[in-house]
Amino acid sequence: MTDYENIISALNNKASKMISVIEKVKTENSALKLEMEQLKSTLKTKELECHDMHVKYENLKLAKVIQLSGNDLHDAKIKVNKIVREIDKCISLLNR
Repeated sequence: MTDYENIISALNNKASKMISVIEKVKTENSALKLEMEQLKSTLKTKELECHDMHVKYENLKLAKVIQLSGNDLHDAKIKVNKIVREIDKCISLLNR
């Protein structure tokens, strides 16, 4: 009977260790999921900031073009027309 008791005791020990490992993995998994959600949120925020900065940059470039002196007005009109054409192309690509 002692052989059976030893086997049962060994199985109980192994089961306890396995349960302990499973709990540790579950805890780690939960922590990683939380970290992943935080990183996704941070990424989304940074993407929005990047987009805002890009829009501000484009507006600044356009403002620089508009600030040109009267002599450069013709060139400014050409540049604005070029920008408008690029925007129209982008819109047409988005509509496809």
